[in-house]
Amino acid sequence: MGESIHIVKYYLKIPYNDCTIDILYDFGNSVTADFKINFNGLEKVPKFQLTTIDHFTKLVLFKKHNWKVQCKDMYLKREIEKLLQKHKLDILMKGSAFEPTINGITSQETYRIHTVFSLVFKENTSSISSVFEFHKELTTIIKERHKRF
Repeated sequence: MGESIHIVKYYLKIPYNDCTIDILYDFGNSVTADFKINFNGLEKVPKFQLTTIDHFTKLVLFKKHNWKVQCKDMYLKREIEKLLQKHKLDILMKGSAFEPTINGITSQETYRIHTVFSLVFKENTSSISSVFEFHKELTTIIKERHKRF
């Protein structure tokens, strides 16, 4: 009467550009991916948020973009939008249930980028390269523009 549940989690901790990118792909209970990057020694990094429209609403609304970047710093906002296109994440969001939420927030002396998305879409494992490259380049942009001298 019982079934066994296969819980598979892949955890990577990758040093990059004086930061650590923590990646967790959980194919168990939550079926989500989680990226976290913590920065120290930066000045006045603006907060930002990227949100997406859920897959069902995409079918009904026919919007040009299925995502929205909120940020008061227009330079950072444009760079995030460019990176989404460069790594074809905008196409992935449009054609699948890839619906990331990405937040850049400051707490005390640390700035954190936190990304979460469901892995319940066809390209879930093949997308890791694009999502990782997006985060690497975003890290570089933030470090170069906001590092303390």
